[in-house]
Amino acid sequence: HGYLGNRLIYTYAPGQGPTYQVDGYDNFKAIFSSKNLTESVKNIGRWLSGYDRHQDGAAGWCSSGHGRVNALGGVMGSHGRRAWVSITGSLPALGIDSVMVASAVQVRQRHPRLAALMGGYATYDHLVNSSYPLTAAIMNSAKLEEAAAKGHDFASFAIHISAMTGISAIVVARLTFLAWLGFVPFVALVSYWHERSRVDSLISDEEALNFFSQSWNTNNELSEIYTAFKKYHQPNVENGYTYPYLLEHLDLRAVKQHMLNKVRASIEVDQVEICLSRLSTGASFVSLTSRLVTTLAATAYPALKPLASVLKIAAPVMQTLTIAQAFYRAKKDLSAREEESSATIKVLSVARAVSVAVTSLGILASPWISQRKWILPASIVGSVILPVGFDYLRAQAIRKKMAVEVGPVRS
Repeated sequence: HGYLGNRLIYTYAPGQGPTYQVDGYDNFKAIFSSKNLTESVKNIGRWLSGYDRHQDGAAGWCSSGHGRVNALGGVMGSHGRRAWVSITGSLPALGIDSVMVASAVQVRQRHPRLAALMGGYATYDHLVNSSYPLTAAIMNSAKLEEAAAKGHDFASFAIHISAMTGISAIVVARLTFLAWLGFVPFVALVSYWHERSRVDSLISDEEALNFFSQSWNTNNELSEIYTAFKKYHQPNVENGYTYPYLLEHLDLRAVKQHMLNKVRASIEVDQVEICLSRLSTGASFVSLTSRLVTTLAATAYPALKPLASVLKIAAPVMQTLTIAQAFYRAKKDLSAREEESSATIKVLSVARAVSVAVTSLGILASPWISQRKWILPASIVGSVILPVGFDYLRAQAIRKKMAVEVGPVRS
């Protein structure tokens, strides 16, 4: 509320800034002031469960202090400012849970226990945090007004968004809860699509090892891998090589590459594509950062104006490179022979390139677009959701093209 909310839209003199109380912090401090083990366990449980420290229906409170509205706050208007301050208290937790669950998806193959721990905690924490907007979603109009007056963040958010848009506060509260509850699972899904769209994740280690165990004695290339492996790894006298040992020490990358050779043209990544791909990732970051820094420089933080000027020049160049990367991959798929790249792979590559191009051109033209409220959601859909979705479908088409037949994993 204080730093992300008030300080973004108000300018404060020294000593006049926001003050606040947070239940989670107070619950955490109570653990160390416990008088005995029983009280310690009780306070730990309260901290983990998000105990309402003051029984006021809120997770804390924030005093806005005494400041003057800056340019950004003036653009937002009275209701917009109050809605923004109300929601910002819960945004950091949502962001942390999203990062944790996305990271868990990305590392689940290499570090399954760490992934389970991160994903489990993020899910638990998100469900606990989602109970807060739920309490607003089940209120009627009168209770929303009453709760907002007492400092309930999501009730206040619903009331002020309703005043801005004309939509019923009850509808706003319920839609906010559904969006809040679904956001972390949505991030997990997009992260999963992204992870499964990478070439190195098309085949799991278990599938590669199972394929190897079935084929090494009839395939010259796999036999050479096995011969090289035996040179440095002596088998157990009684049991031979155990499944876990092979999983850890066998060169499964070489096995996977052998399996992927059927669609080499679709999966080979040359230096040009690597360079363009990295620049494309940087373009997304620059585009997002440019808008944020430009807004902050024009409102709350004028010192950022030089950086905003640099990013304003760099953003169009980076967006052009994003388009180039998308069409370069499409060109490779289209020029591949039929036995190396199916029609589905080609169509998905072209669809991805078109979606990236349309979005990038839309971002470049955004200063001249009148309906600017749709720019951010359209950018998210066109720059993240559609490309990642097309990449995932393309990866599955490549997998199907390989026609990799593996039986159940055997230990």
